[in-house]
Amino acid sequence: MSTTTVVHALTCTRCGSTGVQPAVREWANCSNCKHGMSLSEAMTCGCDGYDCVPRPADENTLLAPGSEYSYPLSDYARATARSLGKGWDAESSFLGAWGLIFTTDDRVSLRLYVDGDGSVGDLMIQDRKTGDEHLVPTFHLPEGAPSTPEEMREWGDALALFVLSLHL
Repeated sequence: MSTTTVVHALTCTRCGSTGVQPAVREWANCSNCKHGMSLSEAMTCGCDGYDCVPRPADENTLLAPGSEYSYPLSDYARATARSLGKGWDAESSFLGAWGLIFTTDDRVSLRLYVDGDGSVGDLMIQDRKTGDEHLVPTFHLPEGAPSTPEEMREWGDALALFVLSLHL
């Protein structure tokens, strides 16, 4: 049995061509101008092969938490990547249960998740290259769960500062 991920719309971030083909490890290449980009940068929808949700017109516009998936950890990852800026991106896991934060040049790949093994649900960041796990101290984070795009941006900023403090 083969599985195919459905990608609804890909557009080159450099030339605007729709001749973008997925490559390996969440990467895509434009057949028109030969530009390479992360698959999530090229996607003009936010479905990752599931229920198609249009992306906001402005890439700096965050959706309300939980708009894309029921479990919004992937929303935290996307907000973190936006706060980290150019050269960073994020991907969602199945149902958004964890998020991947990575550099587009493949130097850093981090998994943001909630530790369910013997803890009370601690927020963790794992370096996928080394396997090192880092507990995100709660004193670095805003109070309460985010319920608006502005609150999610605050969480993204706080998590971005923590990622930068890891000196990866």
